[in-house]
Amino acid sequence: MLSFDVALTRPGFALAMAAKVPLAGITAITGPSGSGKTTLLRILSGLEPKASGSVRLGNRVMQGDGIFVPPHKRGIGYVFQEPRLFPHLDVTGNLGFGARRRGVGQGRIDDIVAVLDLGALLARDIRGLSGGEARRVALGRVLASGPDILFLDEPMTGLDTARKTEILPHIARASQAFDLPALFVSHARDEVLTLADRVLTVARGRIEGWATPPVRLRAKVVARDGAGAVFAMAEQRLRLSIAAQPGEAWSLALPEDGAVLSDAPPGPSSALLTLEARLARVEGNAVWLDLAGQSLCWPLSPAALAAFGPLAPGRALWLTVLQVLARPELGNGAKSDTIDSPSSF
Repeated sequence: MLSFDVALTRPGFALAMAAKVPLAGITAITGPSGSGKTTLLRILSGLEPKASGSVRLGNRVMQGDGIFVPPHKRGIGYVFQEPRLFPHLDVTGNLGFGARRRGVGQGRIDDIVAVLDLGALLARDIRGLSGGEARRVALGRVLASGPDILFLDEPMTGLDTARKTEILPHIARASQAFDLPALFVSHARDEVLTLADRVLTVARGRIEGWATPPVRLRAKVVARDGAGAVFAMAEQRLRLSIAAQPGEAWSLALPEDGAVLSDAPPGPSSALLTLEARLARVEGNAVWLDLAGQSLCWPLSPAALAAFGPLAPGRALWLTVLQVLARPELGNGAKSDTIDSPSSF
């Protein structure tokens, strides 16, 4: 666990947050602008020495009981909103800088280049990189320092939707390939739903609680299709404008407002796809469905649940999918943890 109980007071703002975060997969920290997300990351990183309280990373005390470990000794890889690359070094030089400081070998750099698809950029001048390319190099430089945990402070700031679609899968791959737990700060709902294994919500310098992570479907890439790829779920096929390779496993997050459950075939529509399901059981305000060879828990409001009438196991239902948010799965990504009393997100 990453455990913390910290406080910081500034003119016009006070932060007091305590939580225990599993050191596995990607934990999103989300909330409105000014809620204290970045300040929390800075405190945990040791960049706010005036903050009081305790920070523990696994069995290591970073702060508290008279101990204050300086930022460069905490083993935290911090990816800022801006790339902050060294302009006098090319891409190779930037990657090598972090590696030399921590004594990381060339093998690690080679792995980073492969995971982040940086091979074609190695000799490039930093000033000639696009916004998306610069973000990948910045992530690579942090990974090359061999951190124990990754902090990402709104790394998609200033990028358009196409560049976000390019970068987000690389963040997922990096966390999984190097078995690096990550804290991902963002106020953008699509970014959080794409990446998060769990979601911690904050507001006004306080923690509001754990939100329910998105429902995910497993899919496998079966073909390339132009600039996109074809994903398979049992007999169903779905084309997405994502640079994915045949044979890769992906998970498709379904926002609650991005799919509709009905008790009759919806007929022709502009939806991405419609999946026929069988009801397995009802638990509280959620139904468990068997569809496309998978078991899926879909939340429903009490009113929506009542509108279906009596729900018996085996009943046919249809899930019409309007939006998916995809991330790759390399086989060792963390599953979402069960958190007591989650709120919806």
